Amino acid sequence: MLLHTLMILMLIMSLTSSVHAHVGTSPTYAYEPAAAVTHYTNARIPHGLDERHKITYHLFDTQMPGPHIVIIAGIHGNEPAPRYAAQYIVDHFHFEQGRFLIIPVASLYAATHQTRNIQRDDLNRQFHNPDPRGNAAQRVAASIIDIITDFEPDAIIDLHKATPGRLVNTLVHHQDNPQTAALTRHAIQFATDAINDSALVNNVGGNRPFREFPYENFPGTTSREFSYLFGVPSLLLETGLHHPMSLRVAQHLFLIDALVTFFTDTHAPE
Repeated sequence: MLLHTLMILMLIMSLTSSVHAHVGTSPTYAYEPAAAVTHYTNARIPHGLDERHKITYHLFDTQMPGPHIVIIAGIHGNEPAPRYAAQYIVDHFHFEQGRFLIIPVASLYAATHQTRNIQRDDLNRQFHNPDPRGNAAQRVAASIIDIITDFEPDAIIDLHKATPGRLVNTLVHHQDNPQTAALTRHAIQFATDAINDSALVNNVGGNRPFREFPYENFPGTTSREFSYLFGVPSLLLETGLHHPMSLRVAQHLFLIDALVTFFTDTHAPE
């Protein structure tokens, strides 16, 4: 696994409510990157837009056989915990096999304005109709798809924070794609079993266990459209709203750790 459970539990104690504590710290227990791992940082500005919509992404190549895994955060600008988790992965995770594409802030515009949408449009409803000449959200969606296409993914993980309701503590997927449904459900079962047996759920008062949430039809979302577009498992992780930021960040990290472990273990040899 990328991080031991103990490391993640220590993260809960080390993170504070400060934004800088989530995205700029170097805890003493953090792994150092392996010497063989190459890390490239790149950025893309969607067609016709400007720096306010720049998409910065990170590529990690371990030089070892393994899955190509995409981790996206910041699709909604008013959900900071996913962004902090993704940036923590960039800064501290130790990648051992395969290749990883990390997009910590998919919508810089929404994050800067601390809003859900890009202007009036929800980015996570645009992936069925990306258009490099459409509205700003459609242009951002088209650029994200181009970045992922070049990466040739084996699995995609999108990080979110749910408002109170049925999506709290869920792993969302689109169940109607027979090409990906079975493997996706196995991955979800593996991850939810792991986190529900951990202190990240059991020792938190009133915390709902994590569970699978299969959507039948929700056009434009990453969990639906990417499963068809790329033919790979595409999961959307939803944590809750009313727990401390550090707990939500740690839950994202734990789930990512479990999912990466699963996809690495089940990846066919190259």
